[in-house]
Amino acid sequence: MDCFIAMSHFEPPSVFTIALTMLHGVGPIRAKQLIQLFGTPESIFSPGAARILAKYPYGKNIATQIQQGEALRKAEQELGFMTKHDIHAVSFESKHYPQRLLHCTDAPLVMYWKGRPCWNNPHTIAVVGTRRPSHEGIAITQKFIREIVPNQPTIISGLAYGIDYAAHLESLNQKIPTIGVVANPLHFIYPRQHTKLAESMLENGAIISEFPSFTRMLPDLFPMRNRIVAGLCDALLVIQTKRQGGSMITAKIAHSYHREILACPGSIMDPLHEGCNELIHSNVAGMLLNTQDIEHALGCQPQKITRQLNLFEPEHELQREIYTELQHGMSTADDLSFQIQKPIGEVLVALMELELLNAIQCLPGKCYALK
Repeated sequence: MDCFIAMSHFEPPSVFTIALTMLHGVGPIRAKQLIQLFGTPESIFSPGAARILAKYPYGKNIATQIQQGEALRKAEQELGFMTKHDIHAVSFESKHYPQRLLHCTDAPLVMYWKGRPCWNNPHTIAVVGTRRPSHEGIAITQKFIREIVPNQPTIISGLAYGIDYAAHLESLNQKIPTIGVVANPLHFIYPRQHTKLAESMLENGAIISEFPSFTRMLPDLFPMRNRIVAGLCDALLVIQTKRQGGSMITAKIAHSYHREILACPGSIMDPLHEGCNELIHSNVAGMLLNTQDIEHALGCQPQKITRQLNLFEPEHELQREIYTELQHGMSTADDLSFQIQKPIGEVLVALMELELLNAIQCLPGKCYALK
């Protein structure tokens, strides 16, 4: 089933809805209160609304801004900027707005996007973790995304280094949609090194943001981004994280939104597992041990996996020894050379042969694993 919404189905937000997000001191919660009070975003910018707001302490500043008209001018400029840079937007009033965010009181009034929106897919999974994962963390991320493909979820992450990057890239490799939620306007990609990845995602997913074009990048914007990651998902997977960091913030926000949270447990001696272990220990997250845990969190029927018999036959004894060794887990060429007591040069040749036979794969960090 195609989860993408055609661009022609989107109606851009009104200039008044966008202007409401341009008022200083008016966040998503206050904006929705104002709409409820006055009926429509357009009504808020009427002279009558300004007079009413001016009577209240919290409303004086808002009334002054409305009378000055700067927010409306900025909103008109933003609509022009969007056209120029092929940026689209959807407001919370639209039936195409991310439905899961409607249950979050602090959800953005307007969401900007590029690509092919797929946020209302029946199953959405957010994958988060440290920007500096181990090779094992990357391999775990790839493994779970590969194995969850039969459920055809949308994979959501933050387009950051590390686990985010691995999640988006593996989603593209597996041809399932992926959404990158960013903490910056959409006319540039941050970090710049992920520009190529982001461009690829536009063909099978989207890059989204709540921030208009003139927003300056500030550290405070990242927790705001994290709440959207949390709000968009049915289940949040925390792969590796220290006790402090964006992944822990995302997990705690997801918990407040009553989302399912799963974390990969790890050694108490490993700083990269401190956060995951803490989430599990405090009952914020369940343990993520296998794909069935994810399916249960999504409310899916477990997939009946029928594995084909392994038809791979090594062409010579060294291939057989390496293949047998890798059945115990991934390994580097140096470790394999030591384990099977063969020269590193011969091992590297055999590894290349096995890759060409599609029997093994080379993971980041020059680790090898069975396919």
